[in-house]
Amino acid sequence: NWKVTPRLTLNLGLRYEFRPPVREKNNAFFSFSMKDRAYVVGNELEAMYKSGALLPQVVSRIQALGGKVMTWKAAGVPQPLVDTNYNNLGPRLGFAYRALDGAKAFVLRGGYRISTYPIPYRSWGGVQGWNPPSRANFSYSVTNTAQSPDGLPSYGLRSVPQYVAGVNSQNAIDVMDTRTLPRGFASASFRDRHSPDGRVQDWNLTLERDLRGSTVMRVSYVGNYSGNQEVWVRHNESTPSYIWYATKLERMPTGEFASVATRPWDQTVYSSVNEYTNKGWSRFNGLQLELERRYEKGYAYQLFYVLGNTMMVGGQESSDYVGSLNVYLPGAVPTDIDERIRFMQYRRDWEIPKHRVRWNFVADLPFGKGKK
Repeated sequence: NWKVTPRLTLNLGLRYEFRPPVREKNNAFFSFSMKDRAYVVGNELEAMYKSGALLPQVVSRIQALGGKVMTWKAAGVPQPLVDTNYNNLGPRLGFAYRALDGAKAFVLRGGYRISTYPIPYRSWGGVQGWNPPSRANFSYSVTNTAQSPDGLPSYGLRSVPQYVAGVNSQNAIDVMDTRTLPRGFASASFRDRHSPDGRVQDWNLTLERDLRGSTVMRVSYVGNYSGNQEVWVRHNESTPSYIWYATKLERMPTGEFASVATRPWDQTVYSSVNEYTNKGWSRFNGLQLELERRYEKGYAYQLFYVLGNTMMVGGQESSDYVGSLNVYLPGAVPTDIDERIRFMQYRRDWEIPKHRVRWNFVADLPFGKGKK
């Protein structure tokens, strides 16, 4: 705090925060390399087999289908699978100025700061537990075109069931049978390697004036801009049936490759690949009115009214996602990913009311020691 003149005071500061990437005890985190079209793991494969973080038969099946599983070293990324952010600088600047004297006197205050905060772990950490290659759903279904004997979903209507629930169904699944992990089982959800911490810029300007005695009125403009907010970007999604028929004028694929044949960049092994990235942002602008009566003669109160509007892109965890181009009709959405995110996600934040009224008060009760 620097009192420049009897009327002007400045508040200056600089904050620095350093947050190493979140790590797991056995480095059992998973990612995906879009460049190499491969799963990336945070430890040596043998170490991950030993800890139970990886299933060998799942890794073998991915490789047999034409996919890849590589270590962080082979992929050329840090072992936590994301970069360390060293740029969390937070400058702060504030001022207070007392103008005029007597009945016309008022105070003008203002401030600006930059703050950083960690990316919410809940938004991406959960997918580490159910992602291949750490886990897979083994199944055998005669209605699955990749598993039915003749490659058609109606095989069960034209045959005698081989397995009957409660009779011999305990032998229906053999995790070493490659048919129990058909093509397309290998999905991926991963965090973008370049993920700086969230950043908020706050600013405000307040006019304050005494009304009568112990009552003060404040009128404030308050705003902020939040960057690096979470958005899920989906890659390699399956083309919806209607769009497939409307654009290709041919029937949907069947057989072993049915679950991958309608995807844009991999028709061999992978299904949807979901990227957790920080391309979202939000902006708030608001007007705040405050009436404060300082404590006197047994009571005090504050009354606030806020008129605000928040526009946002992303920031709603799993509900905020943008699909790959093939899930939309041609020309319906922008091809550039940043433009597509804005086109699909830009909206008012429904969790923040446009109008808010808040109040509080303190009052002495008229009984007790020293009271009437």
